[in-house]
Amino acid sequence: MRIFILVALIFSGNIFAQDINQMFSQVQQAVRDAGSAPQPGCPHCLSDTRLKKYPLPETPSTFNVKCRNFIKSDGTFGDWGKMIVTYINKTEERQKRYYNPALPGMQSAPHTCPNWGNMDYNEKAQFWVWTFASIAHVESSCDNRSVNTGSVPNPNDRPRGLFQLNTLKSTRSWRGPNCKFPSGAENVYNPANNIHCSLDIMDELLKGRSGEYQSNGKIFPTNSYWEKLRPNHSSTGGKIGQLIRMFPGCKLQ
Repeated sequence: MRIFILVALIFSGNIFAQDINQMFSQVQQAVRDAGSAPQPGCPHCLSDTRLKKYPLPETPSTFNVKCRNFIKSDGTFGDWGKMIVTYINKTEERQKRYYNPALPGMQSAPHTCPNWGNMDYNEKAQFWVWTFASIAHVESSCDNRSVNTGSVPNPNDRPRGLFQLNTLKSTRSWRGPNCKFPSGAENVYNPANNIHCSLDIMDELLKGRSGEYQSNGKIFPTNSYWEKLRPNHSSTGGKIGQLIRMFPGCKLQ
């Protein structure tokens, strides 16, 4: 009888210990998810009290100096970076997609951002600004007046601007509400038009199979508008992927 009671106590003690460990793990995760206090009207946004700042590398061979319009040399957002964060935080649906703790391809193949699950929303906002700076650097050297002067299917529809978007409205309007701005070179050169349309494109990519691109929900490799992020170009995002992986917040501690 005494042996039975002793065994029962040990067994129940093990269960109790497991419950305590599980509860402790859940509390830790809740703390990581919570970060600092949410801002009113933006449930997934955090205050700036704990904001870590990650300046782009200073060497021109890494990021063109014009990319400082996304992230300044002190790590704060430039005008283009502010546009990106404002867009993401405008609706809760966008926040859920862009800040999704289980975003495909981050901690799974191709392991774009191994520390993604431990990052707070401030760091994730920084990540997205860094990511768009990386795409723009490769596509246009962050020059909003860049134009593809090479061989293209339609010379009247040359890719232009920061993210090399179509000149003609008719060939890009389906990509998102912010892609419906009028045709014409000057309209495509406009940073706000180019950035907001590109954010719509990324938003559709993050929707996965339910989005316009029928993608896998990853930044890359996927059925992307940008050729360099497609599977047939590189399984790791090529030069863009290399730049994105340089984001300091993605490194495991």
